[in-house]
Amino acid sequence: MILLTFVTKSDLLNKYINSGKKIYPVDFLKKRAEDAFCTSHLWKKSGDALQTLEKEVINHVDNIDGLIIFCDNSLYEEISGKVGYSAFVSKLGDYSQHLDGSVKTKQYLEDKITTALKVFFWMRESFKNGFGELIRLPVRNFNDSDFKKTCDKISLLLSNNSLPNALEEMNQLLSMLKNKIRKPKKRPHTSTKFYVDEKRYYFEYGKELHAQHETDSKKGHDHFCDLSAKFRFSIKLEERKHFNVCKDDKENSSIQGTFENCHGVDIVISKRTHINMFSNDYIA
Repeated sequence: MILLTFVTKSDLLNKYINSGKKIYPVDFLKKRAEDAFCTSHLWKKSGDALQTLEKEVINHVDNIDGLIIFCDNSLYEEISGKVGYSAFVSKLGDYSQHLDGSVKTKQYLEDKITTALKVFFWMRESFKNGFGELIRLPVRNFNDSDFKKTCDKISLLLSNNSLPNALEEMNQLLSMLKNKIRKPKKRPHTSTKFYVDEKRYYFEYGKELHAQHETDSKKGHDHFCDLSAKFRFSIKLEERKHFNVCKDDKENSSIQGTFENCHGVDIVISKRTHINMFSNDYIA
């Protein structure tokens, strides 16, 4: 189930979306064995957009496997700056000429949703086709300039006016990035491949489920910390899986240093063999 959630300053648009009309491409989704539902929220004052999304996260995050956000152009920077790596965010554009409640209102919204869904299903296929581990690397702490540039380009896909070309370019960029950063250690007893950043931190995607990201607000976490552990570019993650991170290509490697956590606070790690780091940068 995919949640299509809207944040708008237009009372007319908000009421239309919440009227119960199916404004998403039903047949398009059926062919992909998927379904969706829509919610809309009216922006009233500064800060409302993020508060609204936070409530949406609380209500639905554990019951959906996809999340796409649509918003007024004027709200895009605020929203994408907070959740742009967790979910695709689409600008609604100039809908002022399409608000008469007729078929053209539905068609305008359905066109926007269909474009976003095409990117969503492309991302889902990318996860399945060998790029899932790479895409879900911790954005704050995997220190590779090409990785960060690629993530930024992915987050902006719905702003691209030539989407087929953009997706093909992204396929090439992901392949080149994987060839660059995925390497084996030279130690003789392992053929395991790691994702290696420019600081020579080795990230291994672990199979174990012995840790969990924190959500305690008393420790500074908010619901966006939780969202970023559970979704990457609108795709549901296996939230308990994490990366085992060590330093350098040595037989008896260790790691220590300062790392940024899921809400931007520096965490000092004392010397140890490795750390468990989740996709949202939380360190267990």
